[in-house]
Amino acid sequence: MQINVNLIKLYTFIMAKVNDPNFWEQRYKEQSIPWDIGEPAPAFVKYFSRAGEVCKPRLQNVAVLGCGKGHDAFYIASCEPRTGKEGFATRSLQNAVQVHAFDFSESAINHCNEVKEKYKVENIHFYQIDIFT
Repeated sequence: MQINVNLIKLYTFIMAKVNDPNFWEQRYKEQSIPWDIGEPAPAFVKYFSRAGEVCKPRLQNVAVLGCGKGHDAFYIASCEPRTGKEGFATRSLQNAVQVHAFDFSESAINHCNEVKEKYKVENIHFYQIDIFT
C-alpha cells in the first residue's frame, strides 16, 4: 500500500487548524461559516423528533459541543418536557431541560448570549472554552 505523503501533510495542516481556537474565532468574525444554515441541523431535528428524546421528562441536562451560533442548543432548550411542544413561553423552568453549550469562538458565544437575553431563555448556558485542553 502506497502512502500519499501530500495527503498526510494536508491532513496534518487541517487538523492543526481545527484544533486552534483562533481558527474558529476568525471564521465567526469574518462570517465565513458556510455550514451555518440558520436553523437546527435537519438530521438532528429529525432524529430527536422521531425518537422523542428531547422532550422526555427524564432528560435533564444536555451538552452541545461546538455549538456555533446555538441553533441546536436553542432547539433543545425550547422543548417542553411534558408535552413535546416547542416554545420558550410554554414550559416551566423547573421542568425544562438544562442545556450547556460550548464553543471555541468568543464571537459565536457572544452571539448566543445576545439571543438568549433577547428571548429571556433561562435554561441554556453558553461557555467559551477549549474543551480539548
